[in-house]
Parts: sequence; structure tokens; C-alpha cells
Amino acid sequence: MKKTLKWIDMHFEECFFVFFLAVMVVMNFLNVVCRYLLPQTPFSYTEQLTGVLFVWITMLGIAYCYKKGCHTCFDLLVKKVPKRLNICFSIFWLVGNTALAVVIAYSGILITKQQITFGNELTSLRISSGWLSAAMPVGGFLMIYRILQFFFLQITGKDAVDHVD
Repeated sequence: MKKTLKWIDMHFEECFFVFFLAVMVVMNFLNVVCRYLLPQTPFSYTEQLTGVLFVWITMLGIAYCYKKGCHTCFDLLVKKVPKRLNICFSIFWLVGNTALAVVIAYSGILITKQQITFGNELTSLRISSGWLSAAMPVGGFLMIYRILQFFFLQITGKDAVDHVD
């Protein structure tokens, strides 16, 4: 069980990337083929589906970058300053990025709740637009988790990249 949870922790985002990108490629390919071979085939929803999946990939991709250590940090500044000041930059980074992720998650919850309450719908897909905006809170909470995980690995002396590869 512990091995399975570790594998999920290490590859969660990658699994969604592969699946969502595969769906996007297949649907767009089928759309193009059917447009030329079968002009009356109704594939009007592929553009909207691709957009929804792209939003999800983007939000999960931000969390993935935090996991890999590809975050927005003052690299040049951090490498040139003394160790004690480096700790201050790390704490500033942790607080700032966590605050940003909390704002994204909170505003995503409000937007998703509002879209579900008012019954907004993605017209081509005929599903609630809450599925689109749900990427914000899910991505926000995953970002918080990955930020704290990265910071914990830095404090304990483990390299975040070694942890996930």
C-alpha cells in the first residue's frame, strides 16, 4: 500500500497529462478526418473539449512544476547571497506562493459554486461549466500540497528532483 501511494504521489500529474493529451490529440484528429471525409458528421464539441482539457492540464502543470522544483524563484539572487539571507528568501517564496495558491483555490471554489448554482452549461458538450472551473480549486489545492512538499524536502536536505524521478 505504501509503495502504491508513493507511486501515485510521484506520478499523479503525469498520468493526467498523458490521458488528457491523448484525448485531445485523438479528438482533434477525428474531427479533421471526419470534416473532410464525412462533412455531415457532428464533431462540434471537440473544440470546447480541447479547451476544457487544456485548462486542466495548465492547472495541473503548475502543481507539477512546483513538484519538480521549476518554480518562480530568485535563482540568481539566491545563489549570490549569504546562507542566512537565502533562508529568508525561501520563507518569502513559501509564503508568497502558498498565498497565491490559496487565492486560486478559494476563488476557484467561488466560481465553481456560482456556475453550478446558476446552471451554466458548456453548450457544445452539454455539461455544467463547473467541470471547467473545477480545475482552479483542484489545481490550487494540489499546488498548496506540492509547494509544502517541496519546501519540506528542501528543509530536510532532500532534493525535490531526486524525490520524484
